[in-house]
Amino acid sequence: MEWNYNDTDLDVLYRKWKKLGWGVTGNSYDGDIDIEKLITETTIAARYDGRLFQWFRTWIRNYNDLINKKRLIRFLNTADTAVLGAVLDLAIENGADPNFIVVISKCKPYQKPELFFKNIENVPFYIDQEIRNSLPVYTKWGLYCTEVEFYTDANYNRDYVLKNNGLLALRSILGANIRAEILYKLLTGAGIAVKKLSNEIGYSYSSVYMEVLSLKRNGLLSEKDEGRYHKLYLSAKGTTLIKNINSLFA
Repeated sequence: MEWNYNDTDLDVLYRKWKKLGWGVTGNSYDGDIDIEKLITETTIAARYDGRLFQWFRTWIRNYNDLINKKRLIRFLNTADTAVLGAVLDLAIENGADPNFIVVISKCKPYQKPELFFKNIENVPFYIDQEIRNSLPVYTKWGLYCTEVEFYTDANYNRDYVLKNNGLLALRSILGANIRAEILYKLLTGAGIAVKKLSNEIGYSYSSVYMEVLSLKRNGLLSEKDEGRYHKLYLSAKGTTLIKNINSLFA
C-alpha cells in the first residue's frame, strides 16, 4: 500500500502522536484523536520514517490496553495489515495483551517479500543488510526489517497521555469498549438519536441500543422526546462520573 509522502501530512501525524505522549519538538495536535484511525494511517506512513516507526512500536507496546480492538478491525481496509500484524506480534512478545490475536488473525502478509522502508529501495548496501538480517517477526509478514528498539526516553508518562486525551482516560477506567465510546460522544452536550450515535461511533445499531438501555437503567443517560426522534443526553450522574474520571489525571 503506497502513501503519497509529503511533509504536511507527516507533520500532522507527528503532532497527533505528540499529543499521545511522543516527546518530539513542535506543537501538539489541537483536537480529538481517533486512535484506531491513526494507527491504521501510521502503518503506511511509518514505512517512510524510521523515527515514526520506532514511536509507533513503542506506543502500541505501552498503551495497547487503550486500543479498542473491535474499532481497529473496522479500519483494517485502510491499513497496511502486514505492518500492523508485525507490530502487534512484536508488542505481544514484549508484554502486550495476547488477545490482540483477534486483530492479527485478520491481517495479511505480503505474498512477495519486500523491504519495510520505502526510502531505501535504491540503496544497495541497505537492501542487502535488511534482507540478510531481517528478523522473523517481520519475515513472517513478508517484510524485510531489522528494527526492534523501543523509545526509553523522548516520551511523556501515562498521566500526560490520559490528561490530554479524554476518550483514552475513559477507556483506562471503563475499558476500551462501546460504553466508553458512547459516554465520550455524549460529552458534547448535544442530544443524539441512537441510529446516528451508532453511525458516528462505528458500532451496530443493536449493540448501541442494548448498551444505551443499560446506561439508562444505571442512571447515566437521559432521553428526551424531540419530535421525530428520542435523543440521548448524559444525565447529571453521567456527567459527574466523567468529571471524576478526568479529575484523576488533571
